[in-house]
Amino acid sequence: MTRRSEEDAPSHVVGIGASAGGIEALQLLLSRFTLDTTAFVVVMHLLPTKESHLVAILSRATAMSVVTATNGQTVQKNCIYVIPPAFMLTLTDEGRLRLATLPPTVPRWTIDRLFESLSALGRGAAGVILSGNGSDGSRGLQAIRSSGGATFVQDPETARFSEMPRNARPVSDYCLAPEALGDALMAYIEAEVKARSSTGAHSSLR
Repeated sequence: MTRRSEEDAPSHVVGIGASAGGIEALQLLLSRFTLDTTAFVVVMHLLPTKESHLVAILSRATAMSVVTATNGQTVQKNCIYVIPPAFMLTLTDEGRLRLATLPPTVPRWTIDRLFESLSALGRGAAGVILSGNGSDGSRGLQAIRSSGGATFVQDPETARFSEMPRNARPVSDYCLAPEALGDALMAYIEAEVKARSSTGAHSSLR
């Protein structure tokens, strides 16, 4: 189990959910995001029995550290944590990642589960839905939004598979192309950190 110093604590934890067609959109979003204060947790719909190369793929799009999520790992700023195949991934109240074996039934709602766990962070959480089929993530985005966090959805017109973004659009604060999502997310977090500083609040999560 990893521990973090106060200096390593992120200002925000951003959950990203994607499915079919989502890798390219995710690369574009991350390529525009240059803040070093944020932690990302990525959940994609992966085949449980197939090896994932997502860590290597995303590492080519960003200077942030990209790693496979492990159970009990404490999230740190400037890091991207990627779900491994055959697991559910959530965040505990202590800021640690929790892995659980996928249930045998489908749909499994892996994105919703992550987002619902992030909603406990309030304004310290953001959720992003990218290309994919189905409606996984919509309920979780609503939970983040209801708790004071921000919600971002890929413009369905720019998605290779538009069903997931279309279903999530009604609960989005921002609905943009992937590159613009990266810019909007960065601007939102910068404004939030500035607002915390002006009120004397800690700029990072505890």
